[in-house]
Amino acid sequence: MAQTTGMAATLERVGPVAGDAGGLVLFAWWMFTAVHAPVPPALLALTGLLAAGLVGSALVGYQLRQGDSPSAWLGWAALAVLLLGFAGNPGWAPAGLGLFGLSVVRGRVFPPLPGVLMAAGAWLVLVTTALTPTVPSGTSPSAIAWRGAMSVGLVLIAGALADLDALTEARPARAASRR
Repeated sequence: MAQTTGMAATLERVGPVAGDAGGLVLFAWWMFTAVHAPVPPALLALTGLLAAGLVGSALVGYQLRQGDSPSAWLGWAALAVLLLGFAGNPGWAPAGLGLFGLSVVRGRVFPPLPGVLMAAGAWLVLVTTALTPTVPSGTSPSAIAWRGAMSVGLVLIAGALADLDALTEARPARAASRR
C-alpha cells in the first residue's frame, strides 16, 4: 500500500513537468504522423513513445489530483482512449485529450480554462485530421492553411498542459500563504 501511495505522489509531482515537455513532443509526433513527414521510422517510433510516456504521465498525475471528483470516471476513460491513440490509431489521441479536457472542466478541481483549451485544441485537431483527405497536399495555400489550423489545435493542447502545470505549481503557494 505504501508503494502505491508513493507512486501516486511521484506522478502528482512529476506530472506537471512531464506535461510541459509532453506538449512539445506531442506536437512533433503529431506533425510527423499527420503530414507523413519523411522521418526515419525509428525516430517516429521514439517520438511516439516519448510523447505517450510524457503526456500519459502528466495526465495520470492530474487525474490523481482530481481524486473522486464527479467527472473522475471521464478522466480515466480519456486516458484509455489516449492509450488507444498512441498504441496504433493516432486519430484516437486527440479524442482522448478532448475527453480529458472535458473532465478538467467538469471536475472543478482546476480552473476551467486549461480544460477548455485542451478540449478546443483536440476538437480542432480531430476536425482537421478527419477532413484532411479532402484538402490538397503539397504547398498549395489551402494545404498550408489546413496544417496551420492543425498546428493551432496542437498549440492549444500544449498550452493547456503548460497552464495546468502553472496552476498546480501555484496551488501549494496559495495554500501556504493562507496559514
